[in-house]
Amino acid sequence: MFPIGLLKAVASTVRDHEPVVGVRRRLYDRRFARTSGWHNLARGLYGSFAEARGDAPATMPVGYVLDDDAYARHATIEAHDYPALFWLRAALESGCTLLDFGGHVGLQYYLYRDYVALAPTTRWIVAEQPAVVARGRALAQRRDAPHLAFVEDPAAAGPVDVVMTAGCIQSVEEPFAHLLGRLPVLPRAVLINKLPLYDQPTRVTLQNTGCSFTPCTLFNADAFVGSLTALGYRLRDRWQCLDRSIDIPFYPAYGVPTYSGLYLERA
Repeated sequence: MFPIGLLKAVASTVRDHEPVVGVRRRLYDRRFARTSGWHNLARGLYGSFAEARGDAPATMPVGYVLDDDAYARHATIEAHDYPALFWLRAALESGCTLLDFGGHVGLQYYLYRDYVALAPTTRWIVAEQPAVVARGRALAQRRDAPHLAFVEDPAAAGPVDVVMTAGCIQSVEEPFAHLLGRLPVLPRAVLINKLPLYDQPTRVTLQNTGCSFTPCTLFNADAFVGSLTALGYRLRDRWQCLDRSIDIPFYPAYGVPTYSGLYLERA
């Protein structure tokens, strides 16, 4: 009878042997290309969005596409929303203009308003892709959403007090600091949720959203925060999004075990 430790060591050696790794890669590539529905699959490391797009399988569109109905149907307050509510509550209850970048059909607005007494003067402006904007406006007409508006270009929102974004900017090629710089006035506060931050160099991976293949940036934490402090912001809080993670097969050092949330204010 062979010792268990010896068997595990042999299995590990065989698993990492180059011919076996090649087979494992081909099997995973096939799974990645053929899987529909959200299974949090990622593949590869790239230096740019263009490189990631060029390496995408041909089995689905390339770009940020979600199953909108399923996404809206399963939307609920999650643990990482409570730090956001803590930092946003005073502004929303006293009256502010908030830009929700990548806010889908206003899902966070509909969720948060059950927990916060929004002031009549509060404006919640969602910036989204044209098709999503159309759906959001139609939904707002069917529901009582007096604070909610939509734009396709963030700069079209005009001056805003707060920018919020959740689970979006890693799928946007434009650097977030550059996007903030395009606004008419820098907002006094920025809240970012569900962001893949880690200690490795910034890289791009390719995600299978279930409907498309989309590049996703994995941000070096110091570099990302530094790009915002260079605009005059000060980091006030950082929290973990324990139910969000990303694992990249064959690149274990580049996994993000927990996403992060950030709240920053201008000094």
